Amino acid sequence: MRRTSAVWKNMLFGAWKEAKPTEGPWVVELPEDKPESVRTLLAIIHSKFDIVRTFVYLNQLHDILLVTDKFDMISVIRPWASAWVQMAAFGAGVGEEVSLCDRALGIHVAGELGIDNMLSLETRELIFGAPVVQDGADMRVTYNGKHIRFESYAAPSDLVIAGLRLALIQTLLDFYHAEIRCRTRDEGACQAISTSIYDGNSERPVCDSLLLGSLFRTQHRLGLDPLPLKADKFLGSAHSLMVFLSAMFSALPCLNARHNGCSPSKKYMDFEAKTKSNKKWLDVVRPEHKQRMAPQRKKLGLPKL
Repeated sequence: MRRTSAVWKNMLFGAWKEAKPTEGPWVVELPEDKPESVRTLLAIIHSKFDIVRTFVYLNQLHDILLVTDKFDMISVIRPWASAWVQMAAFGAGVGEEVSLCDRALGIHVAGELGIDNMLSLETRELIFGAPVVQDGADMRVTYNGKHIRFESYAAPSDLVIAGLRLALIQTLLDFYHAEIRCRTRDEGACQAISTSIYDGNSERPVCDSLLLGSLFRTQHRLGLDPLPLKADKFLGSAHSLMVFLSAMFSALPCLNARHNGCSPSKKYMDFEAKTKSNKKWLDVVRPEHKQRMAPQRKKLGLPKL
């Protein structure tokens, strides 16, 4: 144990050795560490390789890496790292079937193992796919009844990711409310050009009223009204809001052929595509995170993934 961990060396043979009783067994309590994870690492240290699992689930790998990070001993899992990395990356899927908890666990695992692609994927999926808590202050992800704060040195903190999720949702809400406001003002938003001396601009307010009323009716029919002004009041995810806005804007009617360009449907499609490709949400993994992941990969003998 001393040879595999500088922390254990100090605990067992350093200044903490004074805590060793003169009589009886010396018991060191580690209440925060999962017994199964510590048992796995002790089996590796004592060459009991037959009881070390080749396959581990994401939550089990998360627990093991919590211990290796705490005691600065990640290099001991090097013989199993390649297989465990593949399993961790395989578990990082896209879509609703992956829970918010799995995303948080995946961020921690990816950061500790130095898996660049997995870390980028999981952070993006949380930004776009996780619901916002009511006070907007935290993600409140729990695992085994305990709050997970995945502010690993090798990954963006949960507060950074929560802030970006709020910013993304605010961007979407701002677009929606801008479309509402422009149709309630005197100048309106109708893009039709008058073709007759008799109709003048008479169709413009009718066009705006039609679209404005249709927006609210469609919103009510889709079961999401009213939309708040501020992102911290919206409890859904950015992805769910995008789906709703796309369905709502695409369902809007037009007054007649001259008003085909008045609907915000095409405008929203372009806006959504531009928003999704914004590097603000895509490049969350900063250089300082990558700098820590490189030594982690070296300790584990892993290529850059």
